[in-house]
Amino acid sequence: MLFNHFGILGAFIIKLIFVIRNTLLFFFLLTCSNITLAQHIDSLKIELVKAEDDSIRSALLYAIGSLQSDNDSAISYFNEALPIEKKIKNTLQIANINYAIGLNKFRKNQLDSAIYYWEIAVNGFANSYTDKNIEEVDGLLANCHYSIGLGYYYSRNYSKSVSSIQSSLKLRLTYDDTNSIIGCYNILGIIHLAQEEHYEAEQYLDKGLYLAIEKSDTSSMVRMYVNLASIYLETKKYNKALDYSQKAYELNGGASNSANAPTKMNIGYIYMHLNQLDTSRIILREGVKIFAKSDDVRGKITSLNLLGDLYVRTEEWNNLIDVSNRCMLLYDSYNDVQEQKTTAYNLSKAYDNLGNEHLAYKNFKLYTAYKDSLFNQEKAKEVDRLEARYEFEKKEKNIAVLTEENLLKEIELAEDKKIRLIILVVVGFFTLVFALLFLVYKRKQEQRQHKLALKKMEIEQRMLRSQMNPHFIFNALNSIQSYISTNNSYQAEVFLSKFSLLVRNILENSTQEFIDLDKEIETLTLYLELEKLRFEGKFTYEIQMELSDSSVKVPPMLVQPFVENAIIHGMKGKAEGGKIDIFFKGAEDEVILCEVVDNGVGRASDRSSKSSHKSLSTTLTNDRIRFFNQEKGGRFNITIIDLQDEEGKPQGTKVELLIPVSF
Repeated sequence: MLFNHFGILGAFIIKLIFVIRNTLLFFFLLTCSNITLAQHIDSLKIELVKAEDDSIRSALLYAIGSLQSDNDSAISYFNEALPIEKKIKNTLQIANINYAIGLNKFRKNQLDSAIYYWEIAVNGFANSYTDKNIEEVDGLLANCHYSIGLGYYYSRNYSKSVSSIQSSLKLRLTYDDTNSIIGCYNILGIIHLAQEEHYEAEQYLDKGLYLAIEKSDTSSMVRMYVNLASIYLETKKYNKALDYSQKAYELNGGASNSANAPTKMNIGYIYMHLNQLDTSRIILREGVKIFAKSDDVRGKITSLNLLGDLYVRTEEWNNLIDVSNRCMLLYDSYNDVQEQKTTAYNLSKAYDNLGNEHLAYKNFKLYTAYKDSLFNQEKAKEVDRLEARYEFEKKEKNIAVLTEENLLKEIELAEDKKIRLIILVVVGFFTLVFALLFLVYKRKQEQRQHKLALKKMEIEQRMLRSQMNPHFIFNALNSIQSYISTNNSYQAEVFLSKFSLLVRNILENSTQEFIDLDKEIETLTLYLELEKLRFEGKFTYEIQMELSDSSVKVPPMLVQPFVENAIIHGMKGKAEGGKIDIFFKGAEDEVILCEVVDNGVGRASDRSSKSSHKSLSTTLTNDRIRFFNQEKGGRFNITIIDLQDEEGKPQGTKVELLIPVSF
């Protein structure tokens, strides 16, 4: 968690939105400086009523729309001008109007609609070149690509965002437009940083910093230093992060500039990581006071949570509760899942340490809900990375094809008529070859796109409950990849089928407090089948049902963590012959006895191996059992028995779990 200069994106796009308006306004102020903007608009409307020529009417509509402060009014005037320009076939002005509509859609946060109009504008600009306007159109195209890149960035479609910004950068480099080049490097660095691609982010930001220093552009230097500091903090290079943050702070006016509050908070946060806690406390509290006097709600929340992180480190639980509750009040007017997750976790931890189990559990549930929401966002990022890789490979191949075609054209122009005839034959031959290659290439791309779509669907549907060990999901996906890599499609199909059924069961069960015992056993069976396949049959299992009524209700996913431990720890070191038995018996009235028995290495041998693994799902299961016993008067009980042979050597582990079926 750190303040960074994402805000520069908003500033840049606002600058783009007002560029047409400001140009027209400047003209009017030069000619009639004592006339208000509203009076100018009224005079334009009067001229509009009088105008009979289509080109004049369209120009007036465009001017009035550009001067509107209300987005809907501006779009209305642009839409009225658009059919007139289409009628007179003014391609360049049609593109300008579509671009202006996109800007106003962006201001209304209608990102998909804004991107749609900007992409129409790109096509229009591309078809508007003449011998006299190449530089002008290149500049318009560069702005348009940059705007599209911002739209995709805010839509979290990072692969398309990078592609659009790179198109803008290519045009800017042609004309050595340093300010715009720095802006492109900055946003590319921010996009890669958002995807935790630290090396790529650092490369782009270093390029931007070099140009900013060369040009003595202080504001750009501040931006680059702050964003580079974000990278170094995330990669735990704390001294370098502190150095860059302090440079940004001093360049931006130090304590005399209230706009330096975010950088001040960053410096305090870095001091905390350097374990200079007193210095960190002083700086962070000063930053919180500055934000408290501002209207920046997001800044207030982030500053309070940063101070909260320090209180966690120093175990100042009452202070932590104070700043976290202040954050909770601010979330009514500003929704940020990442910050809400941090606040909920801090409150849970504080109340737990102060012995208030009820509020600790309540806030931990909130933390889990926010964490699940962020988990889905991370899966979306993974899909974006796959798309980025696909787009990159596609562009590389297209560049190779274009390079070859350009070479053939140069040869054709250089040779005489006789050689040209030969070249035409060769070109015809290569054209045929390229056509065949293109068909093959297109087919492969369609197949790759199809696989990518399937992968995206799979990732989006994979929302596992937090009781499930994330390592299992990772290992399961690795197993599927291994089967595919070795062309074992049948085994991959079997594994993937069982895995999807397991995920579906978990998703269905996770919304219910109790499920049928039959459903719990079905889920356990799927899990064991998958692990058995992954471990290549190194163990067998058996589930025995000794109850007359299997439709009783039990909490979902209660037995699985103990089965997981039996596999991961009990079967460790056994090449073959592993055995796991699961029994469901009637213990007493309204209580089921579940036994999980393995013939593994035992707990003593596992401890002697100094294993550092700790099952999160087992910990959460213990918390659930504690909650049921304390809050609902349940009779849950867990007993773990170390099995031994006649000589006292470890012979496995037995877990006895008493499960009440009603309360």
